[in-house]
Amino acid sequence: MKKRYLAAAALGGLLLLLFSGRGDADFTGRSRLHYRQDVAFAACRRLEEEIGIQIFYLPEWTEEDSGLLHHSDFDHLTLDRAYFQAVLGELEKMEAAYRLYPEGFLRELSEKKEGRTTEIVLCPYTYRGYAQYGRYVHDYSGRGVDHIYYTGIGDSQYYSHEMGHMVMTAAALRHGWQDACDAWDRCGGYVSDYARTSRPEDWAETWAYLWHQTEAVTAACEAGPLGDKVRCLTELLAESYAAIEPSRLPWAAVLR
Repeated sequence: MKKRYLAAAALGGLLLLLFSGRGDADFTGRSRLHYRQDVAFAACRRLEEEIGIQIFYLPEWTEEDSGLLHHSDFDHLTLDRAYFQAVLGELEKMEAAYRLYPEGFLRELSEKKEGRTTEIVLCPYTYRGYAQYGRYVHDYSGRGVDHIYYTGIGDSQYYSHEMGHMVMTAAALRHGWQDACDAWDRCGGYVSDYARTSRPEDWAETWAYLWHQTEAVTAACEAGPLGDKVRCLTELLAESYAAIEPSRLPWAAVLR
């Protein structure tokens, strides 16, 4: 009994060293782990509240059978100050991307997902040898929790690309999936070779390029059929989200 008590006391002491602010909560009221060395914690909670989407990074993310990442994929990680500093660096790039969008847009989009929620899962280390690896997983299990995975060291456009999957999927579902897909498929032009690989990648690439390479996309619209696709994307979003005002978008000239 004495040995068991000492072991419990030692574990309690270790937890006190590792954690602080155990009662800290995110914007949903969910209590979140707060490591003493977690320099990203405050920035993460602030960004979550701004966009209306929970953000998770090791050691806290919830594993799902259909998910992309599992804790065992990153058993080699040491959750020290350097790790949390790397998380903070990626959060800053993520925030830089999302700040390009109309104010309140991501929060409005999240609130209009009609019973569905989204979780962002972030890990600033490589996965399966990729320098960066992202994926959007639309949940069909009935739980209604979609996931956006960001792995590795990316740039702001990388964060917009993966968010673009959710943005365009949500817009197409609100518009009427088949009608939205048919309207898109009638449009020509691609912003990149990768956009040619599938409709979902075309959606995500077009969204990301419009925010991060606006001048290049605008020029391409003037010289070819891409303008119809940009107008289609804008109409899909503007019909459902008050934050999307076509006349105030950086590519408004293409819409005239």
